[in-house]
Amino acid sequence: MKKTIIFLLSIIYVVSANAGVRSLGGGSETQNNISPTPKVNLRVVNTNQDCLKHGFTLSHCEVNQIPAFPCPNNPSYFRLCCPQDYRYTQAYCQQHNMEASNDSCGGMFACIAKEQDATPTE
Repeated sequence: MKKTIIFLLSIIYVVSANAGVRSLGGGSETQNNISPTPKVNLRVVNTNQDCLKHGFTLSHCEVNQIPAFPCPNNPSYFRLCCPQDYRYTQAYCQQHNMEASNDSCGGMFACIAKEQDATPTE
């Protein structure tokens, strides 16, 4: 009986050694030419789709333009591109002793220096 058990154990050992059995926790997947599965962050995918669904379809602007109306869930998406000068609120322009432009881009204004009165003071 003892000889039979030793014989079976030795066969199991030889077979497992030749089969290339690995432990579950050992080795890297890339050692066996198996590329690791890329991990997908579903939260990012869902926020991207949510932004696109709600009209935040732009992800870059042309040269000399800045993004306006960023998506609340992912600011890398936005609705509008504006000229670089149009980045201020009317209140900001007034606080800095300037005037807001007559036109706006997405509710943002360019600040313009106030014109000085031409009347001389004595």
